[in-house]
Amino acid sequence: MGDLDVEEAECHRIASACHAVVASLGYRLAPEHKFPIPINDCYAGFQWAIEHASELNIDSSKAATTGMSAGALAAIVVACMDTDSAEPRSKFVAAVQPLTVVRGFEPDHLRSQLRSVDVIGGADGDKSLRFLAAQHVPKGQERNPYIVPLIIVALNGSLLTTLL
Repeated sequence: MGDLDVEEAECHRIASACHAVVASLGYRLAPEHKFPIPINDCYAGFQWAIEHASELNIDSSKAATTGMSAGALAAIVVACMDTDSAEPRSKFVAAVQPLTVVRGFEPDHLRSQLRSVDVIGGADGDKSLRFLAAQHVPKGQERNPYIVPLIIVALNGSLLTTLL
């Protein structure tokens, strides 16, 4: 599992390769802090960086979000929250190994089209993903669009998006 210390080298690599300022955000983690707390922490960090762009030497017109695994989900959702805001700033999202849907959380009309969880993880992968989702998602929030970014329409054409 990643944390600020584990991801530090990757942040430096991205900053160097992209000639960019990278803000690595710490946020409260599940299972102690379930949705929406971690996402709200990330969005608050994104907003803070934008608001302090001049003192951080950031070109806020080129803001982007990125992350890996749970951080990739956060990157997608923060970009969507920003897109939904009155003054969207995010221009790009790069998500590495994002969890975009968990079996049982998917929209009914897409259920028959989703195969990757079954193919990649088999029954154990599906059980593991359900366990992880239960640690992160409070009852009743399973279909919240910010939990299942697969169903978010906001990204449709509004952001350059790369999913790896």
